[in-house]
Amino acid sequence: MIIDVHAHLGDILHADGGKLIDRKGIRKKIFYDVISNSEMMLHGGFPEFMEEWLYHRLYPMVTRASRARNAAATLENMQKSMNRSE
Repeated sequence: MIIDVHAHLGDILHADGGKLIDRKGIRKKIFYDVISNSEMMLHGGFPEFMEEWLYHRLYPMVTRASRARNAAATLENMQKSMNRSE
């Protein structure tokens, strides 16, 4: 059951990021997306006492993954993502 859907369109980190929305063929440019891995584990899988420790060590990777996601925030990619969740 889906309780909530959340999406960003356009690169929210840049002033002209809205121009990205209608572009086609944009792909996420990152070797490893730690956020996607966390999502696959439903943002869990570690004991609570380890979560803060892990977060501080993985923060640079989370930041890179967030920036890569923003740079690929097109309508086309959002539609593909929604289709995969059916």
